[in-house]
Amino acid sequence: MGAFASKFSAVLASHPIIVILGVGILSFFAWYTLHYYTRAVSKVSVHYHMKNRWASEIVKRSRRLRGRYWPAFLVFNSHLQGILTMKLRPVVDPKYERETLIAEDGASLDLDWSPQDASPEDAPILVMYSGITGNSSSSYMTYLSKEAQRRGWKTVAMNYPNGYTNCPMTAPRFFAKDPSTDVEQVVNHVHQRYPSAPLIGVGFSIGAHFLMMYLERMGTNTPLTSVVIASSPWSPGVCNTLWKSRPVNMKVYDQHFLQKFQSGVKNNRKVFEGVIDPDQVLNAKNMDEFHMALSVPLFGYTSVDEYYSHNDSGGKNVLKIAIPVLVLHAWNDPVVPPPAIPKKYL
Repeated sequence: MGAFASKFSAVLASHPIIVILGVGILSFFAWYTLHYYTRAVSKVSVHYHMKNRWASEIVKRSRRLRGRYWPAFLVFNSHLQGILTMKLRPVVDPKYERETLIAEDGASLDLDWSPQDASPEDAPILVMYSGITGNSSSSYMTYLSKEAQRRGWKTVAMNYPNGYTNCPMTAPRFFAKDPSTDVEQVVNHVHQRYPSAPLIGVGFSIGAHFLMMYLERMGTNTPLTSVVIASSPWSPGVCNTLWKSRPVNMKVYDQHFLQKFQSGVKNNRKVFEGVIDPDQVLNAKNMDEFHMALSVPLFGYTSVDEYYSHNDSGGKNVLKIAIPVLVLHAWNDPVVPPPAIPKKYL
């Protein structure tokens, strides 16, 4: 200890500014860590109808809904939390079996099933919908599928027509004009294939939004018994407006989505030619320009705002939903900020 003190004194005498700066940085880091885990970490906010038996039972059985939110140690930033969770987790293989449905407009909807010999005909089935550039191979989808299989359940994940995977597109669109029609076709198909099995819908991000649009439109006329939605954007137009005030969203997420969709158009150029101008799409600098070049002319809109308005749920019609729905949302979600969440309707 005496030798260390002597060396520290020598370093301090020869490099005082560097030592003071280092101590200051370490002190600030220690203070910020203490502050984050004692004050910034919040209790989970739960909104539900207490007189509703189903809602009360869900909260009662879900320990995490009654506790506090504790992020991974030393990962304070929500952007890093998402990236590390998706990129650093070990890869798991659910051993999918593929089936392809053809939508009315000719688009291919690829369904990836868990192994069909692993559970009985009446086992519960998770019908899963991924985020905007995700698919059945996304880590949050594969981990959920493996956990369901462990419990003796089946899973089926719908892959949106995207064109940037190894599956060529068969129609000039990524999402249908009414995206809930794809959800409906898949749900009905799964129900027809396994009529005695309880169906639970699970949606992430844009998949959650499409699932909510479907539930609001169908009311009681759905074979789904319950639904879980996570990080739904609710109102893409509101999210788009909020994004424009956040440089990181425009420079990172907006560009990530743009590059994915542009690669889909590039890889399937012949499918789009004669319907829209592929060059205009490939020259788009952001998602607004992309939609103006593709979604607006493809579906007959007059503007990007009209396109967003047509795909707006906003939570105003949640009372039309007739089955139990669990809505999960991180308050520090970097893609869907708090002002976009329609708390008053939930």
